[in-house]
Amino acid sequence: MAELKQFKSLVDLKKIVSELNAFRARSVPRGNHPTLYQENVDGKYRTVMGVRVCDYKFSADEKWVMPDSQMGLSFSATWSNLKFVYGMFAKGTKPVDVH
Repeated sequence: MAELKQFKSLVDLKKIVSELNAFRARSVPRGNHPTLYQENVDGKYRTVMGVRVCDYKFSADEKWVMPDSQMGLSFSATWSNLKFVYGMFAKGTKPVDVH
C-alpha cells in the first residue's frame, strides 16, 4: 500500500511541493476519485461512465474518448495554481485531497 501523508497546513504542503521537480497535482473534494466523477445525467457537467463530457471529446455514440490537444483533465504545475484551485474548494465546507 502506498504511504499516505497528512499535512497540518498549507505551509507544510507548500514546502513539500517546492521540493518536487516536474510536479503535477489535482485537488478534488475529499473522498472523490482523482480522475472520475460521480454520475450526472444532465447539464454542462454530464458524465459518461464517470468521465465528464465537457472535459473530453467523445465519439458520436459516446463510447470512445477521442484524442484532442485542447481537452482533458487539468493539473496544477505551480504552487500558486494549486493554491488557487484549493481556494475554490476551501470556500465550501468540504476538505480536499491532492493527488
